[in-house]
Amino acid sequence: MRIEHKAPHCTSSQFVRNLLGGSAYASYDGAVIVGELCTGTLSSQLVNTILISEDAKISVKPVLKIYHDDVECTHGNTCGTLDQESLYYLQSRGISAPDAHRILMRAFAEEVLLAHPSATGRERLQKILQESLNALSKN
Repeated sequence: MRIEHKAPHCTSSQFVRNLLGGSAYASYDGAVIVGELCTGTLSSQLVNTILISEDAKISVKPVLKIYHDDVECTHGNTCGTLDQESLYYLQSRGISAPDAHRILMRAFAEEVLLAHPSATGRERLQKILQESLNALSKN
């Protein structure tokens, strides 16, 4: 993904979430370019990944190219597994281990979906998410 700012006071946000299971491999190569005339630009890149299996892999390369001083630009990347304390907490409340995994994975992914501007689009994406979570839970 490439975003190029060419005018002042622009805003961009890249927010990516990955849930990777099995032997899945994902790659993110994103660039934000802020031109010389782009005073007041705000830009952020954030990639969060949860690895559901030991064989899943991710490669992340966020890039910022900034050619003006008066901007606010950030980028970041996190990668890990489901939080064991959260899993333990849910299971201590009577939720099965597979359901606890599904709950945490859904919560992780839904933050992106809830920001979708279209109710119809959100519903379609939530259906796809549920199908994907069911498939991940079987692995």
